[in-house]
Amino acid sequence: MKSRVILYTALFFATISISCSKEDRYTPEQEPEQKENTISYTVTVKEGTSTRASLDGNSYVFQTDDKLYVTGDNDNVHGILKLVGGAGTSSATFSGDLSYPTGSEPDPKLKLNATLVSVTDKIHDTITRQGFVNATTYPTSENAIASSLQEAVEWYSDFTAESEYEKKSFILHQNSAFLNFKVTYVDLSESILDGSTESKTVAITFTNHDGSAPDPVSSRSGSMVLKKEAEDIVTNFVAAFPDGTNLNKAIITVQVGGGTYPERPFYLSNATLAGNKKYNVSRISSSEFAVQTRVANTTIKFNYVSEGDKAQYNMDNAGWTDYAPGQVLTVPEAGTVVLFRSKRTASYENQNHNTSTGWPTAGGKPIFSFSQNVYIFGDIMSLKCTGDEDDEYIIGTSILNEYEFGGAFWGLHNFDIHPERYFVLSAQNLKANCYQNMFRGNESITTGKHIIISAYKMAPFCCNGMFKECKGFKSAPVIKATVLAESCCQSMFELCDLTEVPALPATTLAESCYRQMFRGSTHLQSVPKDLLSHVTNLEPYCYFSMFDECSNLKNAPDLPAETLVPHCYERMFEKTKVSEIKCLATSFASGSTSNWLNTVPASGTFTKKAGVTWTSGASGIPSGWTVVEE
Repeated sequence: MKSRVILYTALFFATISISCSKEDRYTPEQEPEQKENTISYTVTVKEGTSTRASLDGNSYVFQTDDKLYVTGDNDNVHGILKLVGGAGTSSATFSGDLSYPTGSEPDPKLKLNATLVSVTDKIHDTITRQGFVNATTYPTSENAIASSLQEAVEWYSDFTAESEYEKKSFILHQNSAFLNFKVTYVDLSESILDGSTESKTVAITFTNHDGSAPDPVSSRSGSMVLKKEAEDIVTNFVAAFPDGTNLNKAIITVQVGGGTYPERPFYLSNATLAGNKKYNVSRISSSEFAVQTRVANTTIKFNYVSEGDKAQYNMDNAGWTDYAPGQVLTVPEAGTVVLFRSKRTASYENQNHNTSTGWPTAGGKPIFSFSQNVYIFGDIMSLKCTGDEDDEYIIGTSILNEYEFGGAFWGLHNFDIHPERYFVLSAQNLKANCYQNMFRGNESITTGKHIIISAYKMAPFCCNGMFKECKGFKSAPVIKATVLAESCCQSMFELCDLTEVPALPATTLAESCYRQMFRGSTHLQSVPKDLLSHVTNLEPYCYFSMFDECSNLKNAPDLPAETLVPHCYERMFEKTKVSEIKCLATSFASGSTSNWLNTVPASGTFTKKAGVTWTSGASGIPSGWTVVEE
């Protein structure tokens, strides 16, 4: 069957014409067969725009095998109308016979009931010869979830109508409600998509409750396969429910790879579902913060645990166990994964992290201590879980405190990011300075490609100095922010050994947002020309000293902004080997290009907007450079 839906429900209008004949009616419980009259109906069905629901605001379209089951007078009138014209459109013609008792035609005021049933239908139990819908039952296991909303509407739609015989018209109503789920797996590597079917299969369980006990009728289970959507690894699935279904302590559980990865539970708010509605449910799936040992008999200490934090650990997937303040775990075997979670509301800021100067005092107290080299991965926000029930741990989405993870791993030098998993900072609601100096001065982290900073909106100084002076750090993390805040990325990678820079998708800048971001990264030789090409509105000091003292950097990103603001490019490429720049500025401001090309090669190429006058020298166009206009 072809695509049925240009999604969301429609309601329909039917016009009926009649003629007469006779046919036997089959009744399983009755012998001999009873004679009945039949009426030939031709039904024109149109979309009822005044009652259209909002399944993306589009139309339901009919397909060749659609049937309309019609009954009335306590099922004494019954029959099936088949689609005979208009397949693939929202205006179709149905025709067939209705049976009625011998003796007289149906009363003009007789109430008729209609149900639309498609060839892909999964919920209607029909008696085909009689034209009855015996029952409407939503599957709970086999075919209980669909891979898309379109497929779900094809499988699970319960379109019904009521009308009077003399009116000869129907408007169909959608009685099914649709939960449209999207789970994004932020800690899985794309390599999993190249693995076996089993490794990328996701087992899905949706459990609803009737009171305190699971309700099997409104629960669902099934499986889907991971896929890539844009830059994310996701699972999409849709479950359908009758109008009026109550969600009560509903839990969605997903498990990737047949148990290779831990189960991820997600909790839904209590609600009543309405027919003809779509409910979008998006969740981020990531492992709890995890430590994987690389050496046998490694000890692990979670340094920030107080009474009432309800901290727990799960060693080698053996189940969750309470973690006591001051407890030291000994992990016997290399390769063992230990998960951690906590409901701590207080900050994890390094207790010796001086927030006024940014420097830790002697000793330092990072968030964890390890006796041997380990890998870390998973979501740091599992250490900020919420949940009213004792066994309910919902990974947090909001930073609760300023300096929340300030200096959290500062002074810890015997760990690295897992080479095949992701370390995720999944919080969307940040606070000022929340990740400031988080890994500062670390010399054991070698790559940031498997670090994801998920927030789409930054907070002031949130990533200030986050990886500053990480001498082994070669590649930068994934930064998803599109809206920046004051000094949010200031000195973020200053004095690192970066050889490549992260994509910077932000289009809304803020004062000093990228100030000194890569300053002194002497291993950096080139950056993408389109790194900043999407930014046309600048803010004061936004790129101040951004690449200053990157002594081996040979090229600059294109700078398309026409209106410069105070100090926006000041010292941006000072003390680099940059010899080619494209800058399309047409107006300037105080200090906007002050010393931006100080101590660069004596010769180079500068592309500017035709007719725009620049000064000559370190604060304009170097005197020995060739000028090209466009």
